[in-house]
Amino acid sequence: MEAQSLRHLQCMAHDSRHGGTAVNKIDKLPREISWFLMYQSEESRQKQVNHVWVVFDKNKTSEENIWKLCEYIKNHDQYPLEECYAVFISNERKMIPIWKQQTRPGNGPVIWDYHVVLLHVSSGGQSFIYDLDTVLPFPCPFDTYVEDAFKSDDDIHPQFRRKFRVIRADLYLKNFASDRSHMKDSSGNWKEPPPPYPCIETGDCKMNLNDFISMDPEVGWGAVYTLSEFAHRFGSKNY
Repeated sequence: MEAQSLRHLQCMAHDSRHGGTAVNKIDKLPREISWFLMYQSEESRQKQVNHVWVVFDKNKTSEENIWKLCEYIKNHDQYPLEECYAVFISNERKMIPIWKQQTRPGNGPVIWDYHVVLLHVSSGGQSFIYDLDTVLPFPCPFDTYVEDAFKSDDDIHPQFRRKFRVIRADLYLKNFASDRSHMKDSSGNWKEPPPPYPCIETGDCKMNLNDFISMDPEVGWGAVYTLSEFAHRFGSKNY
């Protein structure tokens, strides 16, 4: 599929992207965990001294955006669906740094609770990432995206290291369900207007989002990888 054939999804109403809103989650962390402690070494911290990091509680539609992107690919039959995967990115603490995001221009990362992208493992030998929230090319060559958006785990404190749940697109379309309850506040009001289409559900389930966000390999669908495992499995470089 040509990149332009999916680019219009970036220009749709707000359900095509999630605009994160900053929340005061930092107060919930131990006091000694300040932004620079994302980096393990003093040298790495000093390099980042002018970069601010923010924790975002996103508008929480990336999982539906990617579901819709999988549906688009299936219906238009321009790529074999078996070449495509939904990729949930998170960790046990739900604090993952990703660089080159639209909500954080400049050199610093955004700290998301979770993020979802589409992986296309092309039969031509090169893999691509479709991220509706990146400032990188859409789609972006896999190795470029990994280097620019994830960088390396070597200097990052273990609690911020990313994990990846990779689910075949056909299984994602068949099994994912969300009642959008996570998009509401404690009073049951929408934090942001929900997508205009009905909730995604299966024949026997209305909500299993947490099974996809979880990085417990014994839960849910697909396979769970560390960053290095993910890069080795789908990349073309020797990391």
